[in-house]
Amino acid sequence: MSEVSGETKVLRMPGAIKVLVISLVIAMILSYVAIMVGVAPASNVPAHISYTSHATISINGNADFATQATANSWSGDGSPGNPYVVQGYDIDATSANGIYILNTNVHFIVRDCYVHGGGLNFNGIHLESSTNGIISNNTYSNNWCGIALSTSNNNTLSNNNCSSNIAHGIHLSISSNNTLSNNTCCSNIQEGIYVETSSNDNTLSNNTCCSNNQFGIYLYFSSNSTIVWNHLCNNSGYGVFIESGSNNRIWSNTFINNFGAGSIYNVLHIQAYDDSANNRWNSSGYGNYWSDWTMPDKDKNGIVDIPYNISGSVGIKDCFPLSDLHPPTTTPSLFGTLGTNSWYRSQVTVSLLATDSQSGVNTTFYRISTSGSWLNYSTSFVISSQGNSTVQFYSRDNASNNELAKSVVIKIDSVKPTLNILTANNTQFSTDQVSIELNASDATSGLYYFEFAFDGSDYFSNTSIANQTYTISGQVGGQLADGAHYVIIRFVDKAGNVNETRLDFKVHISGSLIAGVPDWALFSVIIIGIGVVFTSLLFMRKKKSPPKRLDEMKPEQPAPPAV
Repeated sequence: MSEVSGETKVLRMPGAIKVLVISLVIAMILSYVAIMVGVAPASNVPAHISYTSHATISINGNADFATQATANSWSGDGSPGNPYVVQGYDIDATSANGIYILNTNVHFIVRDCYVHGGGLNFNGIHLESSTNGIISNNTYSNNWCGIALSTSNNNTLSNNNCSSNIAHGIHLSISSNNTLSNNTCCSNIQEGIYVETSSNDNTLSNNTCCSNNQFGIYLYFSSNSTIVWNHLCNNSGYGVFIESGSNNRIWSNTFINNFGAGSIYNVLHIQAYDDSANNRWNSSGYGNYWSDWTMPDKDKNGIVDIPYNISGSVGIKDCFPLSDLHPPTTTPSLFGTLGTNSWYRSQVTVSLLATDSQSGVNTTFYRISTSGSWLNYSTSFVISSQGNSTVQFYSRDNASNNELAKSVVIKIDSVKPTLNILTANNTQFSTDQVSIELNASDATSGLYYFEFAFDGSDYFSNTSIANQTYTISGQVGGQLADGAHYVIIRFVDKAGNVNETRLDFKVHISGSLIAGVPDWALFSVIIIGIGVVFTSLLFMRKKKSPPKRLDEMKPEQPAPPAV
């Protein structure tokens, strides 16, 4: 029987403790169910955020911001200089703007807040004459405007939900060089996003403006802005309405069923309006996708062959309307020596295949990390770094549709584990249950299991890899006999790399007269030896007695007759 010592022990749990643990688990489950049944979150409240109730916030100037930051423990990092972060508040805006920041230029972040109830009078958050703010991941509903900026420049508004407000989801007035990205502005009574009165050089990208009672995006007397990658659908008015603005660029947006448009173009239900001849509705040969204008595209280049007419007094057109709304699909292929547990035991060659059944693939991009610059993919590339490497990739088609970035994690471990036998080779043991000390480690994938076999017998495996030092012991086929033996030891890591070694040893059980020779055999040899010696002595003695001469060999004389 063979065994492994020094490994993880199985602990038995007393019956009383088992009952207590089971009771606690049941109590926790019942408590959770009771909470979930008894408390239903408001419809616009993100369920994954835990809010703290807070009064409305009003800040006037940098000094006041610093004072209130200290009082409310608004720690950095709003950077630069590590100013303030306001986060995690549930604010009722019934009596005032939920958050009002006036006359500041310090860097700050407002995130993960839920501001509601402003009604006809108050905004969810209002920045006035303030710069360097980041408004991110907030929910604003049932206010006059979800977010309002007036005379405020160089701010970033991203990933906010500004839906179901009385006027606009987001409103910019005399505010320039702001970035609005990935915001959801739907079901507002007026516009999703309203940019007006000399609000110039703003960027609106990847916003969703749907089902608003007027326009998706409204630009009024505002110029030099970029409107790109926005999704505009089912608005009662135009998807984009531009009045008296110039040098704005509108491209790669999706217009679906705005202003009553269906799947067929109707001059009474055109999806956009522009009264300026100086705006451009395309960029680098790519216009916008219009759900009522998707053909003909005879050359299958992703561009409808006929321009899309836009409403307005100047007869402006989208000269490169997109016929393809669907992005490509990119599939990675990995080539290398696959080990176990999804690890490779060699460098890996990565190949990317992109397909697009409509306009065709234009470019595939990749990067070997989760940050940094994207590279144009042209041919397969090699990953050789030990450990985990993340490859991100996506493709763009000829209609300028971008696939959402995907990623694959490549795990490489081509190095076998380290293995050191601490017991010296040819060690002599005085017992038939030998103990052999060794240690092993693996720096990349980690040790998976080890196994050993005595004298060519079957391997005994152990998957309890908890330490770096191990002891193996055993008897093979009953008792280990006196004499020479060996053991083969191999460690395997999670990638399947193997390190194997052999240790020779001897057994000399206490009481044996000669190491490696059983006592019965020794006694037999001794007895046989004694017998041989005795027989030899007898033979030699007989050989040394001389024979008698012939004249000495007289016949015996008969006895005289009786008288």
